[in-house]
Amino acid sequence: GINAEYGAMTKVYKSAVILSPPNYLWSPIQVIRQQYDKSFHRWPPHVNLLYPFVPNDSFPEAAEKIRDVIKGSEPIQTSLSKFNFFKHSAKSLTMWLAPEPSGPIIELQKRLESAFPGFDDQSTKSGNGFIPHLSVGQWTSQPQLQNIMSSFQNNWKPIEFLCNEIHLISRIGDDDPFEIRFTVTFDGQIKSGNVITQSIAQNRSTNLKVFVANLPFSVTDTQLADLFGSRNLKVTSAKVIKNKGFGFVEFSTVEEQQTAIGAKITIGERILTVKAAK
Repeated sequence: GINAEYGAMTKVYKSAVILSPPNYLWSPIQVIRQQYDKSFHRWPPHVNLLYPFVPNDSFPEAAEKIRDVIKGSEPIQTSLSKFNFFKHSAKSLTMWLAPEPSGPIIELQKRLESAFPGFDDQSTKSGNGFIPHLSVGQWTSQPQLQNIMSSFQNNWKPIEFLCNEIHLISRIGDDDPFEIRFTVTFDGQIKSGNVITQSIAQNRSTNLKVFVANLPFSVTDTQLADLFGSRNLKVTSAKVIKNKGFGFVEFSTVEEQQTAIGAKITIGERILTVKAAK
């Protein structure tokens, strides 16, 4: 059967199944990771669910299997608000953000693990079972880490998002960055390709921003992003210009940008003006 087949399958450290916040929320995480995380260039901000995982060429079957496991799951309203750390040894420590509530993520990971017998590294590598965590850096001194951690914690604004998809990622060479090959949504869709990588490449050559006017002054960047994100458009950035009543939203593809321009977006009674940014 398919389970036996996965049990005997090679595990590789070049692929993983992850949760990741939407990329328009990455910025505060990346500011910390860029300075402190040696894996900054290789990994996106992520919570590992299965790692190591099956080789890249087995992803199409694995994505279908994952869809069968998670289809119909309730989306998880997730908050990244508290920092914590693992102490691997006296001189090896990792700081991480705790996705909360952890219960539904632990439950999701358990279901994935039971679908891929033998791929239980995340739940067996410590005596504490699977601990959902989003790593932000490595330290060699505990006092130094605890100092920095309390200063981060004091200034941190919680990041909140609806977790309703998981990604199958892989890298080709040892130093290549991981890329999303498949995304499986909780409502049972499988999307292939790496929107994040595509969007970075396209943004170099194409302007994918829209200008949004008639905004209430109280609207925040996150609320502006959610106006479009809630319509299943992949927002890569959103910026409100303070006290001006307008802002800019950037999308991952030309198609999404055009859909946004054609959409009737309202806040309360206000109809927003949405047009291609100059």
